[in-house]
Amino acid sequence: MPDTLRGFISYSTTDRHRASTVKEHLAGLGVECFMAHDDLGVSDEWKKRIVEELQRMDVFVALFSQAFKASDWASQELGFAVARPEVAIIPLSLDDTVPYGFIGDLQSKRLVEPLSDGLFLGPLHRRYPRQVTAALIRRMAGASSYRGAEALMEPLRAFYKDFTPVEVDLFVDACISNGQIWDAALCAAEYLPEFIALHRTRIRAARLHVLEYQIRERKRYVLPDET
Repeated sequence: MPDTLRGFISYSTTDRHRASTVKEHLAGLGVECFMAHDDLGVSDEWKKRIVEELQRMDVFVALFSQAFKASDWASQELGFAVARPEVAIIPLSLDDTVPYGFIGDLQSKRLVEPLSDGLFLGPLHRRYPRQVTAALIRRMAGASSYRGAEALMEPLRAFYKDFTPVEVDLFVDACISNGQIWDAALCAAEYLPEFIALHRTRIRAARLHVLEYQIRERKRYVLPDET
């Protein structure tokens, strides 16, 4: 499985704008989504391209609405997804429309803006834990403010206990390298100590020393040969 997951967003034409916001948010979670209005060129054989995307998708996001339910195409796309049990299906409701037919037993969430990770992380992490965890760490590594670092680390806390050794290394390196992370108040006081308590024996000693120094002293660790 590649690092980036492939997604397919199924929606009514009238809900195109909201589908675009979902596509943008999912990109930050490591899911590159196909949206017919955005991704079909004028010369594409559109039916063939849609079927190809449905065949190779890892994630199917359905934006339920009355217009979705009235669309022959949307319901056929939904049927395609149901026929592929390995695909993670994420039903979101734009109005009072709920999942129906073969996915009538799935609980949908109401799509409200601004979008939150909580709409997507449950089904994504259950099906693709490694890809999602790596994407969340990459996203956190790019934090450009203290509050941003806190917001981007918080979703990872639920998955701390499931980190692999590689993910532990990636997480620690991201935290050490970015001062917006290790010097953020909540990260330093709660989120990072929680992580260290769980993984102390799995963190390389030299990296643990640097991370704990930066948290404790609230300044960047400088190697002797850098002074």
